[in-house]
Amino acid sequence: MKQGFFGGGVIPMILGLCLAFTPALAQTISIDSTSGGGTGTVNHDVWGNGTLPDGAFSGYEATVNGNDVNVSGSATVNGSVYGGHAWTGFPATVDNNAVDISGASTVNGGVHGGFANTSSGGTVTNNTVAISNSTVGNTVSGGTAAAVGAATADGNTVTINDSSVDSARGGYAGSSVSGNAAAENNSITVTDSTIDFNVDGGIAAATDGDATANNNIVAITGGTVNSVVSGGMAGTINGDATATDNAV
Repeated sequence: MKQGFFGGGVIPMILGLCLAFTPALAQTISIDSTSGGGTGTVNHDVWGNGTLPDGAFSGYEATVNGNDVNVSGSATVNGSVYGGHAWTGFPATVDNNAVDISGASTVNGGVHGGFANTSSGGTVTNNTVAISNSTVGNTVSGGTAAAVGAATADGNTVTINDSSVDSARGGYAGSSVSGNAAAENNSITVTDSTIDFNVDGGIAAATDGDATANNNIVAITGGTVNSVVSGGMAGTINGDATATDNAV
């Protein structure tokens, strides 16, 4: 994590604390043939809570909700796309963000409806990704919580139709150092598409805590998956791991 944002004395530190706990206003980022100076190409990650007009990284936030990213019109993103992205040393909440990729567009990184990258516990809930007639070069995830401490991914959804993607998962909860990880009630629907690697409804991974993957769903109609398909997976080094009521 970059530290400069909080450096420089008492006033910058207070400002950093205020910004970290104050949710930014929800907004919509649109990437299309007019983006990138009319080239239709954006050469950086796109965050729904980033800087207008093209979603460049704008700073650290702990609460991110209600943002939308739309990529269409054969646009290309040479990076990853996040409906909402929290990057913070504070507890993070990322919910109700959405990504829509359509119209023969290409994302050469990953696509995440919601993403929490935090050193104090993170929760991602009710984020969505919809991909149609497009290509994604890395992992597609409805919601990803990568946390030091507890991590939760709950109620996130992915829909992939007539597209080609690297791998896909409804929700991922990863807890490192200490804390429980829970991936619950996530879903992924794949129709007439090609998935190069795994398709997982929900994944929970912990280091020093329990991991649970419950009530996650994968539905596949047509197309090809070139690796493993699982409703839910849970694993931990020091703790208990359970995966129940998941379905394919």
